[in-house]
Amino acid sequence: MFLKFNVNFWRISYQSIFAELTSQYQRGGDQLLPKKYMALHHASIQATHWLNISVFESVIMSRSNHFELQYLNPIIFYRGVEHALGSPDNVLLGGDYKVNFLNHVQIYGQFVLDEFSFKNVAKRTRWWANKYAMQVGMKYIDIVPNLDAQAEFNLVRPFTYTSGDPKTNYTHYNQPLAHPLGAGFYEFLLNVRYQPVMRLSFNLRMMYAKTTGDTLWVNPQNNKWEMTNFGGDIFRSAAPLTVTKEFGNRIGQGAGGSIAYIQLLTSYMPWHNFYVDFELLYRSNTAGDKSINNRNPALSSFIYSIGARLNFAYKSHEF
Repeated sequence: MFLKFNVNFWRISYQSIFAELTSQYQRGGDQLLPKKYMALHHASIQATHWLNISVFESVIMSRSNHFELQYLNPIIFYRGVEHALGSPDNVLLGGDYKVNFLNHVQIYGQFVLDEFSFKNVAKRTRWWANKYAMQVGMKYIDIVPNLDAQAEFNLVRPFTYTSGDPKTNYTHYNQPLAHPLGAGFYEFLLNVRYQPVMRLSFNLRMMYAKTTGDTLWVNPQNNKWEMTNFGGDIFRSAAPLTVTKEFGNRIGQGAGGSIAYIQLLTSYMPWHNFYVDFELLYRSNTAGDKSINNRNPALSSFIYSIGARLNFAYKSHEF
């Protein structure tokens, strides 16, 4: 259940969303799933015909059975409201932009700020609670006739989207709300599409990502196996007593690994809205758990397929 409204005035567009989400739960038999709630504001201005700038904020709140009514305030910037409530919730701030030029090129980007200490940023201590994310990308339409390309870079610091209370993490139905890789990663994306003739098209997708992973270790105090918390799993609590180390946190720590993904899709349309697809896909996942004999297992898959579809778009499963 959610409520969304948009207000447009002059060159300004303002959107608000109030939503009920499903909190983290154990899969099993029929049960009443736990709930949590989200409020979001997004304000953008079309500064010129080629530049769009936006700011946004969101808050995830954990209440047993109700929405926090103070967050129904339609005015942007919730931090004051959340502070007045005793800071029990998880607030994000951010901004994004789009720049169009030469009638063919668009540059876009986004920055998300979860939490940070200016002192630790300046000293480059890599403090665990310096949590932020960024994106920068470019689209180029008609490099030559009917050849389009898009390149993108994403980076998310460890522990971003998390908080001390796992119920207020940015998740829904046991899935991350922002990115499938959670946090503690960077990735490069490339998408190239070429249509040499009307009925034939080629689409190449490439992705490379560096990830962060948790490891097992033996706690000398109780001689039991425990799981570290290096900030890649956003379903876990992130607090001074639950993180593995306070300083020196970086992307790829712990059982850090890499993911490579390459997909080539060829589509031919012999009749209107009837497509024949041929796909080649390669995926490699390398991850190392340093707690188990320094192993670095690599899992790779090569898939090829041919199929037909009628009157619906091709659905790509990038993971």
